[in-house]
Amino acid sequence: MPNFTKSFLKKQGLEDKPILLKKNIIDRNKQQHPDITKEQAIRILGNSLYNTEAVLKGKSKRPDYYNLITRIDDKHNDLVTVELSNEKDNYEIVHFFVIRNTTRKKYERDNDELKK
Repeated sequence: MPNFTKSFLKKQGLEDKPILLKKNIIDRNKQQHPDITKEQAIRILGNSLYNTEAVLKGKSKRPDYYNLITRIDDKHNDLVTVELSNEKDNYEIVHFFVIRNTTRKKYERDNDELKK
């Protein structure tokens, strides 16, 4: 995967390092989201990683997990969960899928709670 854009790295205060997508993540994603085609997976990854609209904190038990989200139509958004850890040599993709606007709003509320 190409690295994040320089503007994204600067805005997020991140180092420039590779983005890693492991085979086991691809396989797990196929199992959990069998409806996502290879072409859709490529779109989800490209949109969320390189045309990011929102960067939201993931779960509190995983402080380095972030959801990168981009709206794709009136009702849906592409989402990639990435581990953005300064302790590792790479940024690691953890999950990728499509969410509805209602789910995005929930993630935004959760993000606001985690910031408190």
